[in-house]
Amino acid sequence: MPSTRHAAFQAALQNKYRAVAFDFDGTLTPFARFEIPTELKIKLAHLPPQVPRALCTGRDLKFVRQQLDNIVAHAENPNEEKKRWALFTENGAEGFVWNAEQKDFEQFFEVEWPETTVPQEKLVALLSQKGGFWNRVLARPHTVVMRHHNWIYYLPKLTRIFSRRMHKKLERWIREEWAASYLQIQDSGIGNVVLPVLAGKGNAMRRWVERLKIDPKTLVVVGDQAAKGGNDYDFLSGEVGTAFTVGELSQEAAPLAVFDAKGRRLQGPEGTRTLLENIHWETLHP
Repeated sequence: MPSTRHAAFQAALQNKYRAVAFDFDGTLTPFARFEIPTELKIKLAHLPPQVPRALCTGRDLKFVRQQLDNIVAHAENPNEEKKRWALFTENGAEGFVWNAEQKDFEQFFEVEWPETTVPQEKLVALLSQKGGFWNRVLARPHTVVMRHHNWIYYLPKLTRIFSRRMHKKLERWIREEWAASYLQIQDSGIGNVVLPVLAGKGNAMRRWVERLKIDPKTLVVVGDQAAKGGNDYDFLSGEVGTAFTVGELSQEAAPLAVFDAKGRRLQGPEGTRTLLENIHWETLHP
């Protein structure tokens, strides 16, 4: 007899969906590994043409563009395939869609860093001083990232432990200096992102759904960091989209776990690929 989670997954597969958004790390790639498996890239490049698709990640625009190029290279017509994607970078602080006239992606929203209340240079100096040898601090236009040295990523279990411990420390260090109304801190499992309180993947999806003019429940969102404090927590909350996790489970109703035909729970790229093989898509009318 299927488990409650398995039954919920099977029930969700009976519906039809109109758009899809993917987290990157741990969702399209194995955890703490940074390459999308070829089988999944092929699947992503051959989604039905009427289905809007998006990458939604903590990474910067340059990185996301490179990954999209790696995906669309497997399409029959890479240039046409690229036009079907939207890009949400820096944990939902920016959104980009294809501009046919410019033949490039253009920004359609931006959540600016609250520089007047939280000077980014001051925050970077604080985190660099307190983080010590084991961490690296990166300033981006809309976020500040604290990540580990590269060698730690060869030890996935240790990576998770370090990232969770650092999240607790960041909460304490930042809240001692600035009010919670300015910034949020999210753990990606491979590092932590400090971002404006109005950013986040969940808010990015709200903006995208409004632009597409679709029922939010017909959007599929796929991520892996579902726990509270994780950088997919708002993305996978179920408030916007039908949410699936290929990583951490949550005690809440959303997100839904992914299973294979034998009822085994699947994670990472295997879970994402299996989900895409079983989803039913509806045509998006203009």
